[in-house]
Formats: sequence, structure tokens, C-alpha cells
Amino acid sequence: MELYKLESMARNNPDKLIENIKNEYHKNGIQSAISYIKMSNIAINKLGTLTYNKILSNLINYLIEVDPNKEILSKFINEIKIINNFYTELNKKISNDIEKEIQDNIHFPAFLLVLELTLHEIIQKEDSNTSSAMYENIIENASLILKYFNYKKFPVNGSNKIIRSSDLNIAQKHIEFGDLRVIIETVKDLWSYFNTGFITHDGNFALNSLNKSSKGFFITQLLFQNIRDAKMAYSAFAENVHPILINKNISNLPPTQYLNQHEKLACEFIEEYFYINDLTIKLDGIPIKEWIRAYSIIAVFANDFREKRNLKVNKISMQLNKWCLIKDINEWKRIFEKYGVSKQNITQILGRLTFKKNSRDLFDCPLIPFEDKLLVLPSATFLIDCSRALLSNLTAKGVNVSIKGTKFEKEIRSLISKNDIICKNLKDNIKGENYECDIVFSLDGDLFIFELKNLPQPQTYKEYKRFLLEIEKAKTQLRRNSNHFLSNSNELLSDTFKVDPTKCKVYKIILTNVPIGEDLDSDDIYVTDSLSIEGFFKRNSPSTVMYTGSNLIVEKFFRSIFEGQLSKQKFIKMLQIKPHILMNEKRIGRRKYNYGKQLNLILETYFVKLNSVSSIESLRGNKDYNNYIDHLHQIKSLYD
Repeated sequence: MELYKLESMARNNPDKLIENIKNEYHKNGIQSAISYIKMSNIAINKLGTLTYNKILSNLINYLIEVDPNKEILSKFINEIKIINNFYTELNKKISNDIEKEIQDNIHFPAFLLVLELTLHEIIQKEDSNTSSAMYENIIENASLILKYFNYKKFPVNGSNKIIRSSDLNIAQKHIEFGDLRVIIETVKDLWSYFNTGFITHDGNFALNSLNKSSKGFFITQLLFQNIRDAKMAYSAFAENVHPILINKNISNLPPTQYLNQHEKLACEFIEEYFYINDLTIKLDGIPIKEWIRAYSIIAVFANDFREKRNLKVNKISMQLNKWCLIKDINEWKRIFEKYGVSKQNITQILGRLTFKKNSRDLFDCPLIPFEDKLLVLPSATFLIDCSRALLSNLTAKGVNVSIKGTKFEKEIRSLISKNDIICKNLKDNIKGENYECDIVFSLDGDLFIFELKNLPQPQTYKEYKRFLLEIEKAKTQLRRNSNHFLSNSNELLSDTFKVDPTKCKVYKIILTNVPIGEDLDSDDIYVTDSLSIEGFFKRNSPSTVMYTGSNLIVEKFFRSIFEGQLSKQKFIKMLQIKPHILMNEKRIGRRKYNYGKQLNLILETYFVKLNSVSSIESLRGNKDYNNYIDHLHQIKSLYD
């Protein structure tokens, strides 16, 4: 069952959720039923209460009654208590160390001010590699803290109050506690979506998440970031050569006019990501170009405010309105309309971009309700990645951003056909039942049948789990459709592709636009991505691009597969070895977090140890970098 459907039933139709989980138990057993409970998010209360809610109690009582394996249920119940207790302990620490030391009426503005000051200082640092990671972590932490503030109902006023340095020092502790909150969120997600469990180790609860899927999540993120970084580097070069000046008077939307190079880049990335060339296509009922313009407006105004504020004066008079951009809602509406956003869409867009309890972070939702206005943290917003923020925002709210269109299919078909390969889409209807194979072609006497999935890039463990479920669903669909044509259309297949489908080998393939981070193949189906397919049929080998001083060094890999004459053997080899995973898996490292003193928790998980954008000079002598280079040399010796 789809992950978001489980969550929706938990909120809106608990009786149906209970019925579905009971049915899942009788169909697939206790572990599958527990997996459904975890994914529905009914087991964990972030406020830390250990009391079961009625839905969970009903299900646990039912499973205790019908299932003979009490040990599995006992372990599950204990894990629920462990995770809820993490939240309880964290909330106690915040209450004792912060809330008792600062007045409620100054708490919210003090935190927002210290957050802006912290981000401003990070941006000034010269070490871009370290600063970038720290910057994103603090914003992620801050988003969780703001949700906690929302729950506590702290007064949201005081924009012109002078805040004492002692109050700022106390509010700063929220950022220090932020790491704990993110770790607990990570534990909850790993437990909910990847069935990781706890063991007791030296009096602590240890969670080991070193499994195939959690590593796959980091690799797919890394590959996606590689693509983005390459495009952003090119955009920065283009900006220097042909700068797009900010035009404060334009009302034309992209692609007719752009506010700046960042907006142009966001539009190009959205078009490439979704394989579309029409920015009027709607997401959640609103044209993509209006979503992008809305984010661009906020970024431009944040940058203006940031450049014009008087830092010397502001540091003497610590007031929120001197450091943050604050406008009333009607003023934001007038600005949006002036810059081309349709009047009928402004209210909905503002609502989507306003931070609420179900928002993911301040990148997605940069407008913070404050007093009767909307506040923007300039240092968190002026460099906002509009395309990433939009996709993340809508996905987090359960909006289907998998644009249903044929351009992805047409692009791939055209790419394959350019190699003198007959490539077709097959459709049939029998007694009202539709059957379709997105792409079919023959190569060296064998048949290749594709199911294409244009899906949103996963940004969280939860979204990665959703992606994995979509791939499994696509496999079922591919088996159904391919079996239909293989059983009923031998003559069509023979005439079109010049093969005998009863004698030739048939390869079934899922192709997705999302970079694959792990081996998702099953016995009868390969899973690959557009990154690999495009490289293979363009005869363009995967490569590394490194800058050292003023020199650009490009090194190609897997040339025996991606260069020279096309062949079935090369294609199947590419599907089997997953070149991009092989090249990048050594950039993922393991890390153990020991929070024994704070939470009685030890977490071992993966992390990105070599980012896409790094100074080669700064990596000289770095053990991880040297191991990565050695790994690339081994690949080269095997496949070149």
C-alpha cells in the first residue's frame, strides 16, 4: 500500500486503517502488519507521551490476541517506548535548560534573531566545504525547533523589542540541542521505513542502520547532487559571461523573462528533471512558472534586505526587525502580483510557502508567521534553490509531482532510435483492460521491454521508501503488460522487431529518472536510471571532473562498455554492474554517533564523506580522498 495513503487513513479514517492492517496481517503475517503500523506514523508521538493512542492500542490488542509469536510483538512495543522516550528526554532538557531561563514573550524573537546571526556568521566563513554542511544542518535543526515552538504556543510578537545578549545566549542553546533532535528524527525514520531495530549495548540503546537501503538513499542523493552541482557550475560560468540583471519592473514570467540567473537555472532544471518543455504545466493546480517566480521573489527581496541592513548599528540595537525581513501579508500579495504571479493563485502560493507544523524545512517554506505578518530570515533564503524547494515542498505535503506526460518516453525512444534501433511503444485493449509497454526494442536478436517511471527525487528516508515502493509496483505492472504481449502478440513482435519472441531472450527493465543508489534488480527484472541509459546510448562514458588550480582534469571510466560499437553484451553488462553506484559508493562513509550521556543512544549510520564540490588542494593527503582515487583506478583497470 502507498505510504501516504496509510498516513492519510490514520488522520482521516482510522477505522479503515485498522481494517487494512488486519487484512495485511492475515495476508502477509505479523512483520508486514508491523511495517504498516510503523509507516502510518501512529506509533510515535514527538511530544514524548508514552501513552498508546486508541488506534495503536486497538491494533496491538488485536495482534496479541491472534498471533502466537509474542516475542516479535513484545520487541515492537518496547521499541515504541524507546523512541518515544528519546523525545521525552529531549523535551525535558529543553524545558530545564532553556524554557525556565527565558521569558515566553521574548523566546520566539530571541531564537529567530540568534538563528539569523548564526547563519550570517557561517556565510562569512572561508571554508566553503565545512560551512555549507553546517549551514544546511542548522536550518534543518531550526525547522524542527520552530515546530516545537508551534506546539508550545509561544507568543509570536516582539519584532521591535531590544533583546538582551543574555537572552540570545540562552536561545543559542536551541541550536546546540538541534543536533539531538535531528538524530532522534533520523532514528525514528530508519525504524519506521527500513525495519532497523535496537540492541542493548553497555546500558545504551544501539541502532545499526548499515543496510542496503539506507546506503542506497545516500548514493541516490549524491548522484542527484552531482548533476545539480555540474549544472550550477555551468550556470555560474554563464552568469559571468552573460549576466542576467535583476529587473525590478518585470511582470513577465519565465521563460519570457527571468528575474536573474538563479531563476533561469531553476526553470532549466525543472524542465530537464521532468522531461518537459512547458512551464505552464500545473503542480497542485498552479503553473510551475508561478511557483518558481514566487520563490525567486522571496530570494531577491531577502538578498536586497541583507545587503542594505546596517550591521554596525544593528549589532548595538539587537532587534528582530533590524535583522529580518518582515512584511504584512497584503504587502507580500502586492509584490507577488507586481512580479507576475496570478492574483487568483497568490493566496494559495503564500499558504504553501508559509512555515507550518507539517512543513519540512525553511528552504521549502521560507515565510514564517510572526505577529500578523510574514517574516523571512535573509541568510536562510537569499540563495534558495527554487527548483529543489518546490519539489520538496509539494512532495512533503503529499502532492503528486510525478508529471504524467510522454516527453520522458519520447526522449528515451528518440535517443535509442538514433542508434538505428527500431524502438516502439505498444498498446492494447482487451475487454476493457488496457495494456502498455512504454518502450520495446531488439538488440542483437534479443528483445528488451521497458516500463518508465518519472518520479520525484527522494529527499528524505520517508520519500526514499516511497520511491522503493513505486519501483516494486512498477515491476508488477511490467510483468503484467509484458506477459500480455508475449502471450498474445507474437506476430506483431516478430514483424516489428525481426525476432522470434518464442525463441529469443526477453529482458524486462524498469527505467526511472531518479538516479539509482542500490541494486533493485529482481530475478526477472533489471532496474536502471536515465543517467545510465543516456550515457550508454550517447556512447558517453561516466567521468570525473576535477579542478586543480586553473586546470580542468576529466577522466572517463567504463570505456569498454560506454564507447565503441553498441552491443547486447555491453548493454546487459551496464545493467548488471550499475556503473554510477560503483563509482560513487566509496564517497559514502560510516559514522557512529554516541549520545549515551544525553539520550542513552548509539547510532551507526552512513554519511557523505566526499562532497561533489570540494577543493582538490584541500583534499591532498585526505585518507578518504586517496582511497576513493585508488577505487577509481581499480575500476579503470577492470572496465577500460
